[in-house]
Amino acid sequence: MMAKLKILNTFKTETEEQTILKGYEFAKILKKGDLILLNGEIGSGKTTFLNGVVTFLGSRKRVISSSFTVMSVYKTKKMDLIHFDLYRLNGNIDYLMFMEYLDKGIVAVEWPYNNKFYIRFLPYTVDILFGEKNSRIIRIGKYE
Repeated sequence: MMAKLKILNTFKTETEEQTILKGYEFAKILKKGDLILLNGEIGSGKTTFLNGVVTFLGSRKRVISSSFTVMSVYKTKKMDLIHFDLYRLNGNIDYLMFMEYLDKGIVAVEWPYNNKFYIRFLPYTVDILFGEKNSRIIRIGKYE
């Protein structure tokens, strides 16, 4: 049976701080082994949203989107956040490396490109779209 995407919530944010707060609130439902797929254009706020997640987890270190570093591990008080930025790799990920980190904390993938690979892991999805003026539309879903 194929997993289906269920939309959990849709938000509109008008500032970077509001986007961080939505990431912080979202992190409250996460547990070790969860996978988050972040989709959105360059500059839409994917990394900003992740900063809310890592702040909730207890890290003082900010998530950076270098697109040069493919993987970063953010050690936190609650659990680690493993951040993959696949922009330069056109969404391709080393399968064994990915599997190695999946059970070590929460895994977040920016630029997953092809969600089909990840569906078997029943990921959360965070789609961030540009809204009017400087606003963002954030849609959070979960494959079930």
